[in-house]
Amino acid sequence: MVPNEEVALLARTTLFNYVFEWDPQERYKRTRDLVQCDPRYGQGVALGLISLCNHSENPNSDYEFDYANNVIVWRAVSDIAPGEEVTLHYKVPIWFEMLDEPEAEPQEALV
Repeated sequence: MVPNEEVALLARTTLFNYVFEWDPQERYKRTRDLVQCDPRYGQGVALGLISLCNHSENPNSDYEFDYANNVIVWRAVSDIAPGEEVTLHYKVPIWFEMLDEPEAEPQEALV
């Protein structure tokens, strides 16, 4: 978890692109006005392979927050072949242009 007083600093770093909204009350799901690295909500940085996954509108993995144990549970939602890229849906409004999935139907951000 990133201390709230450091979120503004985080937004000025490269880590800005790798944060997860870490809010046990999940208020962002109710307000539906989340922006990347939103200082109104808790922020967490996952220092594992999940941070290297690219966004997909048709992901082959998914994650959920286990706030009680301070972990992100990450699992495959379909078979992933050796050498296939592991992707996930970021579950936030996308702040970059997606180039590789023109056939994908956009999903609702806050699933």
